[in-house]
Amino acid sequence: MFVQHTLEFGIAEDGDGNERAVLLASYNDMENVDFWEGLFLGTPFQDSILSEYVVTANMIEQLHLQWARTFDMAVSDIPVPIAAAAHVWDPEDVGSALHQWNPGYNWTQVALEVMKPTEDPVFISSSAFAPRFKPQEVEGALAMVDSVLDRYFL
Repeated sequence: MFVQHTLEFGIAEDGDGNERAVLLASYNDMENVDFWEGLFLGTPFQDSILSEYVVTANMIEQLHLQWARTFDMAVSDIPVPIAAAAHVWDPEDVGSALHQWNPGYNWTQVALEVMKPTEDPVFISSSAFAPRFKPQEVEGALAMVDSVLDRYFL
């Protein structure tokens, strides 16, 4: 399997009465990088977020195949994402990531809620939730660390 981390954030309505889910499949490194980089070649996914690296239909197809296998479900039961983004940092030692967000979510509010999801001393600081920065870049992760420190410790 080439998907290392998958996070599911539940289901909500998108404003038009459609149920949508947020799924973040992110951060692949080591041996998985070559697999995903090879999928950058191909037809761009229709709702790929424009950036230096464009998500391809092949990437979405592979994600669906892997999720179907992981969750023992039919590929046809997995909805097509509304938007997708990918980024490669240093191809020699880091890899690429994919963040997907569905409509109906206020990115800033989600970032605040995810930052400290429980009463336990657990904090989440991830570039995936960096609303003012490019979420694919390390600066987004550092900005989220600053946000956690400012909100809970300073």
